[in-house]
Amino acid sequence: EVHNTHGERHGYVVEINEEGVGRADKTFYVSPFFGVFGDYQLKFLREDDRVGAFVTLKQDERVVFTASFTGRAVPVTARRILAVGLTQPLMPQRVAALIRLHGIWLWVRRLPVVSRQPHTEQKGSR
Repeated sequence: EVHNTHGERHGYVVEINEEGVGRADKTFYVSPFFGVFGDYQLKFLREDDRVGAFVTLKQDERVVFTASFTGRAVPVTARRILAVGLTQPLMPQRVAALIRLHGIWLWVRRLPVVSRQPHTEQKGSR
């Protein structure tokens, strides 16, 4: 599921093969710096206690954006959830602020801005 800063969300249903690879057409406005076209190439991995998620956006056969997350898999327990809540209470707000600051930085560098078209909400998404 993908969210944008306009409070909208979109669910991508993606078939992932045995190697953890899949793809999806980009159909949702996420950033003012990328149009709503192209395709996402996705890769997920899980090896022993390591996990990873990798996203590549291709537009016009060019890679225009990549994002990744890697980490260590740990069991979810009430104690761990409490610890994260106590040690990182404002993490969602921090991430949201950093996304907006990065957008301002790209705008200052005069990256072209793509207008946002109205999004049609998916059935069952609310």
